[in-house]
Amino acid sequence: MKRAIIVLILIISLISASYSDTSGYVSFTFRIDKSAPTYSELSANTTEVSNINELVLFSAYWEDNYVGLKDYYFTWNMTGTFDNTTSRNYAGNWSNITRAVSDPDAEGTNISYGFYAFDKNNNMNYTGNNYFSVINKAPEYSEVTQSNSTPADGEVITLSAYWTDNFNIYDSVLETNKTGAWSTTELMTPDSNPAWTNYTFNTSGFIGQSIAWRIKAADNANNINTTEELIFSVI
Repeated sequence: MKRAIIVLILIISLISASYSDTSGYVSFTFRIDKSAPTYSELSANTTEVSNINELVLFSAYWEDNYVGLKDYYFTWNMTGTFDNTTSRNYAGNWSNITRAVSDPDAEGTNISYGFYAFDKNNNMNYTGNNYFSVINKAPEYSEVTQSNSTPADGEVITLSAYWTDNFNIYDSVLETNKTGAWSTTELMTPDSNPAWTNYTFNTSGFIGQSIAWRIKAADNANNINTTEELIFSVI
């Protein structure tokens, strides 16, 4: 006990000697870190996406002046509303992530994106939004065919076209002039890419007539294309 008292008296004596010019008061400075990370160079490796499932690399560079960086989240609104990734670690001072533009409804839109960054004291900063564009492109067709160009009365024939799109073939319609004017006879929803649109036509009651037909297809952004016209004659 005597040894502890002697040590305490010695410490008090040292403090008094070292800070004698402060009238017995010892001052300390504490810094509370409320400074969020700062960013620069928010970017994507492209400003335009042409095809579904195309990969895009997003990046931002971060600095933190005090405790250092902890983790980050990426956010974007590809589906129409913003959604966040799980937390990720930095690559040096970079937040990097690669995402696929996989939503068929994204065609023709501008997709916004950004990063949330946190330091080790959970101070947070957001980059703000940047964006890239998704190309609008109408479906393209090939292999427009009919199973018989001169069917017998009552024969059922197949009318077809093959379609591709940069994102998705959503729906299609068969149009014929069987009534004397162009009219839609059937709606089909392939909702795929590529897609065959195969329609059947019953020739009963059309003996001696020549009937023209065509197929229209639309993608999810309602870009529409129409095939060339073909004609079959019922004998």
